[in-house]
Amino acid sequence: MYELIYYSIASPSLQRKDISDILEVSQENNAKNDITGCMLYHNDAFIQILEGDRKAVESLYSKIEQDKRHYNARVVYNDNIEERLFKNWSMAFLDLDKNDTDGKVKSSFRENFIAISNQTGYSSVASQLFWHISKQVINE
Repeated sequence: MYELIYYSIASPSLQRKDISDILEVSQENNAKNDITGCMLYHNDAFIQILEGDRKAVESLYSKIEQDKRHYNARVVYNDNIEERLFKNWSMAFLDLDKNDTDGKVKSSFRENFIAISNQTGYSSVASQLFWHISKQVINE
């Protein structure tokens, strides 16, 4: 088992439809390739942790690097792992900006996300980094 974390910046032309397309394709392909993980998109930044067979994860990341919907993709960490942190997640997403005119949804999510990340057992250095960077992105 292998995990990889990358960070990237959304292209200026990225639209909500693009994110929907990413999610739809990712959920289908990740399930087929037994890849799990979590992607966070906030303030024009992506951070994602991918878990699965090393060849499958590296092949997926090669495709992700070439995607024009983001740039400056860089691997933050990668390593072998004993078990998955996101066993049942092929891809999850919450649109914090949609219908959140007073900021209450975003504020509530931020508080809950940080609480969950503080309670999560870190099974690896990568999972520690993922939660640490995710908290920084959420607080921006």
